[in-house]
Amino acid sequence: MSSYLEFFDREELKQIWQFTKDLRANRARIELGDRFTGNRPQIYNEFYGRLGEAAVAKYLGVEYRFDLNDNRTTRDVAGYEVRTTTRERLGLATYDHDHAAIYISTYVDELNPYEVLIRGWAYLEETRTPERWNDRLPYPAYVTPVRELRHLKTLPEATP
Repeated sequence: MSSYLEFFDREELKQIWQFTKDLRANRARIELGDRFTGNRPQIYNEFYGRLGEAAVAKYLGVEYRFDLNDNRTTRDVAGYEVRTTTRERLGLATYDHDHAAIYISTYVDELNPYEVLIRGWAYLEETRTPERWNDRLPYPAYVTPVRELRHLKTLPEATP
């Protein structure tokens, strides 16, 4: 496993925060409601997720789409799914309802959101093994340890 650190400046963070707020307002208008919240307001979970997506877009050299339609049928970034955590030791979390794709794992330190660590990737099928099931999380998931993620240099082309 090898990781890559992506940096953001204050303006980029402000833009992603505003997008998160606008997306949340749009979601409320169309009555999608909140998803799991964990230990903090849901908007922070969404913000960190958007940061992870923006970091992967930067790493890949593609434009990050600020899409207020929040279309759940399209991939997060350039055909890839992105999962972000603020728990340094938590690996890549995938869920029963996830669809087949390549999943990229990112980590955001809540005390320093200017840096996002892109930790590696895995195919969804590889992540769903009984020994990886963790029901002690606020939302139970299959958790692939960071050490078992593939190197970013081996990231294959995604299929949209």
